Amino acid sequence: MCVDLAAQVMSSTVAKELRTFATNEAEATAEFIELVDKMFDSMNVSLLSERKLTRKAFLKPYRKPDDFRLKFLRDEVLPYFQSWEASVRAREGYSKKEINLMLLSKETRDGITRSVNSFLELVEGIFKIPGVTCFLSNRICQDPLEKYFSMQCQSGATNDNPTVHQFVKNSDTIRLVGNMWFEDTHGNCRKSSSIKQFIEYTKCLPLRKRKRNRRASL
Repeated sequence: MCVDLAAQVMSSTVAKELRTFATNEAEATAEFIELVDKMFDSMNVSLLSERKLTRKAFLKPYRKPDDFRLKFLRDEVLPYFQSWEASVRAREGYSKKEINLMLLSKETRDGITRSVNSFLELVEGIFKIPGVTCFLSNRICQDPLEKYFSMQCQSGATNDNPTVHQFVKNSDTIRLVGNMWFEDTHGNCRKSSSIKQFIEYTKCLPLRKRKRNRRASL
């Protein structure tokens, strides 16, 4: 569930290493990793200058509704997973369980399809708004929403189905302690600015150990 570690594995660097040091049998794996890396970059553009810093074309800011990455997502990513499933389903001599092991889980396939289609509609709709000339896809990250509902669940203890009154009460509690709360240093969500306060806090040097009085111990 740690996104940062997953992004390091499914990266163009790993794909290049496979092509350089592995046999030709790893070409399909390298192609899959490279595809996922480009898809991830397309949906995580966070800075205007990130393209220059990383030298990756897929990290450029979106500036028009017919961006090449939208065509890539529509014409390469979705057909890739569709053809993968079709080729596996067409194989003969395998049980249903064995066929499922050759595919990504149904939830993963559905999640990719819905995420890509939703992203395509979102970007095309954003550039229809008058005055919009640039879009950073990272700004639609759902981590803040996940964090908020995570705090709601923690406030409700074992109650995972709160009433409206309980939800509002938990919201007041979260709002009250928000200024005194530090984020966990581990997790699958991106860290926000408040984590910097925690890091600065943990940099404080520990107190020196008090010298032991040997006479007192005797």
